[in-house]
Amino acid sequence: MKLNRWKRLGVVISVLWALGAAYYERSIQMESGRQILDLQYNACMETEKSTFASCWAEMDKDFDVWMKPNWGNIAFIVFAPVMIAWILVFIIFRVYQWIKAGET
Repeated sequence: MKLNRWKRLGVVISVLWALGAAYYERSIQMESGRQILDLQYNACMETEKSTFASCWAEMDKDFDVWMKPNWGNIAFIVFAPVMIAWILVFIIFRVYQWIKAGET
């Protein structure tokens, strides 16, 4: 299948979007997880009988839960805008061709 210049440009933009959006979404997830763990640690340290070791152990126990990637959200953020953009461009192109064909 031969791609013209516009389709190649669309593929390049789609790939760049996918890489950038995946990185951005994952970094947001990690920052949110870090904030939750900080809140959990600070709340633990404010209790009367807590120690650094006990609070750290409690935070460490939940580390994997809050820091693991949510692949469903990442996939949605990456692929939904790309699919919508390709569908819209296809529709616009077909409408343009239909209007142009009616002029002759």
